[in-house]
Amino acid sequence: MMNSKLIYYFRKWTDISEEAEVIILSAFEPASVKKKKDLLEPGEVCQYLYFIVK
Repeated sequence: MMNSKLIYYFRKWTDISEEAEVIILSAFEPASVKKKKDLLEPGEVCQYLYFIVK
């Protein structure tokens, strides 16, 4: 599900090739986080980019 929403978002703003889709998808890894859970604690340095699906 994340894959289709992520590619949909990219396609919404630009034309991308199938090769680019593969590269984009290989750079992302699905992760589940409970609702109301902070992605970072105060003082932590962000090491990831997040694409929130839901």
